[in-house]
Amino acid sequence: MTHDADTLETCATTLTTLADRLTEDPAVPPWLQTAIRAYATRCRIAAADLTAAESPGDLNGAQEEGR
Repeated sequence: MTHDADTLETCATTLTTLADRLTEDPAVPPWLQTAIRAYATRCRIAAADLTAAESPGDLNGAQEEGR
């Protein structure tokens, strides 16, 4: 994986851990946990996209399929 993809995966893991810890705190509104988990998901998707972009074969295949 690229350095950027690794950084995004680390960020996603940190955000998920934070959301898990906040679950136990009744003062934390549910929307905050939802937002944190959404950003963690976005980080994981971006990391996967960067990893896929590393491979020229994947990029060429996507272009041939009209993506």
